[in-house]
Amino acid sequence: PSVAMRIASQLSLDPLKQGVAEYESLLTKQNVIMNATGASGKRVKKVLNELNTYSDQTIYSFGNMTDAVQKFVNAGVPLGQSVTSIKGIANAAAFAGASSEEANRAMYAFSQSMSLGFIQLQDWNQIENANMGTIKFKNELLKAGVAAGTLTKRGNEFITKSGKAITATKGWRDGLQEQWATTDVLNTAIHHSRVIGKQ
Repeated sequence: PSVAMRIASQLSLDPLKQGVAEYESLLTKQNVIMNATGASGKRVKKVLNELNTYSDQTIYSFGNMTDAVQKFVNAGVPLGQSVTSIKGIANAAAFAGASSEEANRAMYAFSQSMSLGFIQLQDWNQIENANMGTIKFKNELLKAGVAAGTLTKRGNEFITKSGKAITATKGWRDGLQEQWATTDVLNTAIHHSRVIGKQ
């Protein structure tokens, strides 16, 4: 009987405990986002509900998406833009055939870049490992770099501040070390290529 009671207790309480833990985690994230953005609780709740509905339609985790939003807003990206960016990344991951785990790694890499202020090579490696470092996305980043003034276009090449010539297929990794792919550049590229992998 005691074994049966223990099993019954676990069956009824474990999901409840998990639900409470998830709710507490969500409240903490909501508070962090409110503090970082100055947005009201109502506004943050609405945005997170929208993101939750979106995640239910995909294979990607709401928890990881809210973690990424938290990092984006802490890096100074407006709340609405952060959510749009996360959806763009998820769309790109879906188009690229990325698994949930790969998409989560990519979201983490993007959010790391956002908080650092530019894409660093190790974060780019994560993006490539998730099959999201496509030629199209690189070209979007290059165009966004020109628009932001961190790159200059010369013929078919893009020139960094130090004079390095890069393209989507030449000198890419060395070029990233120049820190031209800033948070603004990354956000613009994500928004312009809502489905990054689309050819």
